[in-house]
Amino acid sequence: FAQTAWHEGPEGVPILEACPSWFVGLVLDRFDAGDHVGFLLDPVAGRHDATAAALTFRQARVIPPGHEA
Repeated sequence: FAQTAWHEGPEGVPILEACPSWFVGLVLDRFDAGDHVGFLLDPVAGRHDATAAALTFRQARVIPPGHEA
């Protein structure tokens, strides 16, 4: 996180300043999903900015690994 602005959020989780909507959850379980790991979370806090543009699934599908902003 050295290259971006952030602040400490609930449970000590880093919250990125550029993310208008976010949530924090406690990890209840992890499971093998083939090429990635899934997490079951118990939400503890969050913020939603209805005026911010949402990142859609379609947009997220085409983000290359290691991309630069």
